[in-house]
Formats: sequence, C-alpha cells, structure tokens
Amino acid sequence: MDTNPELWSRLGTALNEADFVDLAFDPEALLATASFVAFGLDADAAADRRLEIQLVLQPVRRLAVSLRDGYFDDRDAAVLPVTPATLQAIVRSFGGMPVYGWEFFDVHDERFAPWSDRLSLDWRNGDGAEGRHSLCLFQDPHDRTLDLCIWFDDLTVLDGRGRRVSPEAFAAAGERWWRALYDGDPRTHGHGMTPLADFRAED
Repeated sequence: MDTNPELWSRLGTALNEADFVDLAFDPEALLATASFVAFGLDADAAADRRLEIQLVLQPVRRLAVSLRDGYFDDRDAAVLPVTPATLQAIVRSFGGMPVYGWEFFDVHDERFAPWSDRLSLDWRNGDGAEGRHSLCLFQDPHDRTLDLCIWFDDLTVLDGRGRRVSPEAFAAAGERWWRALYDGDPRTHGHGMTPLADFRAED
C-alpha cells in the first residue's frame, strides 16, 4: 500500500465517528482485522450511506491493549487482564461504539503514551521488528475503557462482502461525506452531528 503520509491522514478522516464493531486477531498468522461501520458518500448519491469496512493489518508486529474498570482519565481504575483469545469478545462487548478524533494511524507516539503503563496485554511477534505503521483505537462508555494500538506493516481494505476496496476510494468517500456535512448538505442530516468549525481535510 502507498506509504504517503497524506493518504494515512485521509484514512483517519474516513474513520472519524465510525462504529468500531469487531476485532479479530490471529497471532499465528500475524493478522488483525478491524471492522467498522463508517460514513461515506458517493459523488452522485441521493443519500448518504453507512459503509461496512474491514481493515486487514498484516503482518502485525505488536498489539497493546489496556482494559480498565473506570473512566479513561481515572488513574486509579483497575487494569483488567486480556489475552489474544479473549480480545475479540471484549471488543464486541462494547457494542460497536464510535471512534472519533480524526487521527488514528501512525499517532502512537501521542496516543499510546497516556496508557502505556497500564497494559492488559502487550503481544509482540518475537522477532523484534517494529511495524511501519500503527492504528490506535478506543471504546469509552464511561464505566470502563478500552484502548488498543496495533503496529503493522501493510493495510488492505475490504467491504462488507469481503471484496477489496482501494484505500483511496474509501478515503474519498469519507472525505466527501464530511465535506457535505460541513456544507449543510441535507444528505448528511439525521445523525445528531452539527459542524462547529471548518472541515479539517485539505481540498
């Protein structure tokens, strides 16, 4: 996949406010698949649509997880154990809450540090290699918190039927939706979101 930093930033835009519904991790295959329902808009669409998207990360070099029994900034919240075998059930138990913040790729220096001393799981592939990229995600319904970061080398995007989608096409659909929202396009109404500032992505 293209390693252009601009594309990774655009993919982050496409993931903003997406529902994070599942994460499958196979440590033997060095494979993680994160599933989302994201916002997207086709150029000639009469209405917006939700995109079922799978991000296939491979090879996974490291996967760090922090599951805490409390609010995200509660330093006294108990850290709960997680294993590769229980990770998927834990992610699903949050019910597919949205992730937000525009930036999810290659931001581990900023996002990982606040919880790096409270790890429930720190899986590494054993060869000492560092991933070329990272994906940082979370779920935070206030009574408990899940943070995770996956370091990997390559990304494949699939749709809900398992068909390959170009990363550029996924990024473009997401950017189109967010620009439409900020322009007051009625196709994006009905999701409880009101723009407060200019759209972040560059034209």
